[in-house]
Amino acid sequence: MELVIIRTSDNGAQTIGMAFLKDNLGQVLFSFRTLEKPFLNNAKRISCIPVGRYVISKRVSQKYGTHFLVENTPNRSLILIHVGNFVNDTLGCILVGSSHKYINSDTLLDVANSLPTMGEILRITPAKLHLVILNSF
Repeated sequence: MELVIIRTSDNGAQTIGMAFLKDNLGQVLFSFRTLEKPFLNNAKRISCIPVGRYVISKRVSQKYGTHFLVENTPNRSLILIHVGNFVNDTLGCILVGSSHKYINSDTLLDVANSLPTMGEILRITPAKLHLVILNSF
């Protein structure tokens, strides 16, 4: 199984993306949206991670419950895929949701329905899988 994230825009304040969980034959099992910090040269806590191929594994913490750890991120540690709605809910991690929409009063897109989206992702994924991150802009 593979998770493919296609980043569609980075406006300097946030990075917006689409994600697809694919089976071993390349069939899309589930799609959702992502929200990340902008790319600022992979700087810790303020930047999304570089495009590339990674392995992710399920992990549990008191703060985020069950989520994913992105393994072997260059010059970074504890990069997660977790629930959250706003770009300020992340310190360089990847947030998931069912759609992009304006939830709060700022001018930045947010992700909606993060918790149920993560629940569905966790339900259909194995303990470890591959992650591919691409830019389309």
